[in-house]
Amino acid sequence: DKPNLGPSPAIQDKARAYRVRLQKLIRRIHDFGATPILVTQRRGDIRRDTDGKLWGISAPLGQKNGLDESRALAAINRETLGTCASVKLLCIDLASELPLGPADYYDRVHTNPEGARKIGLYLYEKMKNLPMGGE
Repeated sequence: DKPNLGPSPAIQDKARAYRVRLQKLIRRIHDFGATPILVTQRRGDIRRDTDGKLWGISAPLGQKNGLDESRALAAINRETLGTCASVKLLCIDLASELPLGPADYYDRVHTNPEGARKIGLYLYEKMKNLPMGGE
């Protein structure tokens, strides 16, 4: 019998609350006359090996480890992509499309200059042909 590796009910509740906040933020951005672009996120404390197995950085007893955090962020990213689709916004799936490794992070969530450069170049390629509005 395999363990349940999906998001816990608590993670699902937080993801739904995130969706409500995200929809409110999108409305506010539209009220300013702007068009939001949503981007999924990655973390530096989770790795997938060549066999597809996930490995997470351990944490002190009682704290979330890399796998816990990865499941929570995956739920948030699913809500981001679903919201993009439902309101027909441009959504950039950086989490799935941009490979980053341990050398791109200086801690569990923040990229170092090399990781930031990779993200910047990736986003530039995704957005360089978008029409620019405004006066």
